[in-house]
Amino acid sequence: MTREAFTQQGDAAKNEIYFRNVFFPVLDSRTVSRVTPTHNITDDFSWLAGNHTMQFGTNVRLIRNRRTTFANAFDTAYTNPSY
Repeated sequence: MTREAFTQQGDAAKNEIYFRNVFFPVLDSRTVSRVTPTHNITDDFSWLAGNHTMQFGTNVRLIRNRRTTFANAFDTAYTNPSY
C-alpha cells in the first residue's frame, strides 16, 4: 500500500464582500485536501518441467482519489468605487 496525501489550509471560511481599491488583508484561499491510497496486489507463478519454464503473473492496482474542497462553498461579492 502506498498513501499520498496533502492538505492546503485556506484562510477564508465565510461569505465575503470585497471593496476594490481598499486594503483587504486575507488571501481568500479555500481549504483543499486530498488522500490517494493505492493498493498494489501482485502474484507470480513459475513452473519448471525439464527444459521448459512456464511463468504467469498478475498485478492489480486499486487507486482511490478522495478530495475535499471548499472552493465553491461560500459566496463572494466584489464592488467598485464607480458602481
